[in-house]
Amino acid sequence: MTRACAAVVIAALLAGCVSAPIAELRPTPPERIFSSAAQPDSAFVTLMRSREFMGSAVDLRIFANGTKVAHLAWAERVTFPVAPGEVIVEVQHPTPSLIASDSAVINAVAKQHYYYRVTFSVDGPRLVRTTEASAKGG
Repeated sequence: MTRACAAVVIAALLAGCVSAPIAELRPTPPERIFSSAAQPDSAFVTLMRSREFMGSAVDLRIFANGTKVAHLAWAERVTFPVAPGEVIVEVQHPTPSLIASDSAVINAVAKQHYYYRVTFSVDGPRLVRTTEASAKGG
């Protein structure tokens, strides 16, 4: 009986770890998006936070070149514009002095779109580059 209960609990936890297509993730509400308006030559970055149980209780802080652009909650997605050129996107736990952050360097090209999944491990949040097709469930 104990093994059966443990198996059910593990299966339920693992089911929550599946990377969901972008359409299944909630958009981040406007009050938690701080990025500036897009310019005609902007590139775009989309971050998709997975449905993992670990780290799900906190909103992660998202920065582009050191400027806060959003707070990203569990099972949410956010898209923000960036200027062409080198862009450092960083994801931080609310207590960055205790939990490591992660970053990615993007050589942004005007009007291009870049996709990242945000996962969480025992070391903290992680940015994982993905393709548009994978992000859309293809």
